[in-house]
Amino acid sequence: MKRILMCVLVMLLGFGYSANAQSFAKGARYHSLGFGVSQFIHLGYYNSYYNFSNNYGRYNRGWLSPTTAQFNYQLEFAIHDYIGIGLTTGIGFGGGGFASYYSSEIAVPIGLTGNFHFYQLIDNKVSKDIHGDKLDLYAGLNIGSGVALLNSPNDNDVVVLLFGGFQAGARYYFTERFGVNLEVGYGRSLVNAGIVLKSGGR
Repeated sequence: MKRILMCVLVMLLGFGYSANAQSFAKGARYHSLGFGVSQFIHLGYYNSYYNFSNNYGRYNRGWLSPTTAQFNYQLEFAIHDYIGIGLTTGIGFGGGGFASYYSSEIAVPIGLTGNFHFYQLIDNKVSKDIHGDKLDLYAGLNIGSGVALLNSPNDNDVVVLLFGGFQAGARYYFTERFGVNLEVGYGRSLVNAGIVLKSGGR
């Protein structure tokens, strides 16, 4: 019985919420692993994604790739009580299908993100408990580059990626250090969902 009580106590100390806990706190680091959908701009010599424009096989230049299924990793540093900056990368897979010159694509983006965690500000300004220790709402900007490997039956090319845009997201923490997140936006990803792990901070 004593061993069971000790295990429960250790779990509460290690994973529970403190009375003054915040889901986003200055000095903490946030590791996000997710899966989503992205669409990037192509640059370089080939500087476009070629698509058939009619049944005769003409090509139409388009800057945007088709959407890719993207595995994402983001590391965010809380440099302020409400502001975080971070690095983002990942790997994506997709293709244009029968109507595209390129049959498949592997995309590897890398970039920077910045977020304003406005729900923490609201939580600190109101007297009512709105569960800022569990819920974190934020919005921000992203910018970056990367490479894409384009493959077709008769050709293989490497092009430079470019992306930039905005994101808005929500994180919900089941414990002080573990939660889930959902993001929508443009640039880094159109939609992204996954888990978030918090380290450091208070």
